Amino acid sequence: MAQGGWSSLPADLVNRVADCLLAINDLDYYMDLRAVCHGWRSSNADPKTSHDVRFHPTRWIVLDELSGESDTRLFVNATIGRFLRRRLPLLRDHHFVTSTTGGFLVMADREPPHAARVLNAFTGVLTRFKAPMPSEMHMAAAHARRAQHLGHLVS
Repeated sequence: MAQGGWSSLPADLVNRVADCLLAINDLDYYMDLRAVCHGWRSSNADPKTSHDVRFHPTRWIVLDELSGESDTRLFVNATIGRFLRRRLPLLRDHHFVTSTTGGFLVMADREPPHAARVLNAFTGVLTRFKAPMPSEMHMAAAHARRAQHLGHLVS
């Protein structure tokens, strides 16, 4: 196939590849596939507007932030064992509270009333809650972050 011919692949073939990626929860590769060209993007569902549960991270584990970078996390796909480093600029503006077993990130606004946020790190979908994070969770997250930061400074 000549260079540039990838965009002319039939939509059903592109959809099959996309379905295979979603079957093993490789959401990052799915998003990369959608970024190839307009044709590929328009032939596949947009995770930002779809309520399809296949776009929820289900097989990803958040291991830790990397080398003291507060906006970077290391993920591992528990099914296939693939590691993925993700830079998530939204983490700079929020307190990281925890991650879910599937790979969502739970955050709190830095400013009171510390509203809760849930981020899908693979699709960029951010769910905002009007209710604030319980104060004990917010405080525990803030103290843990300070202790971790001090640990990086000392070591």
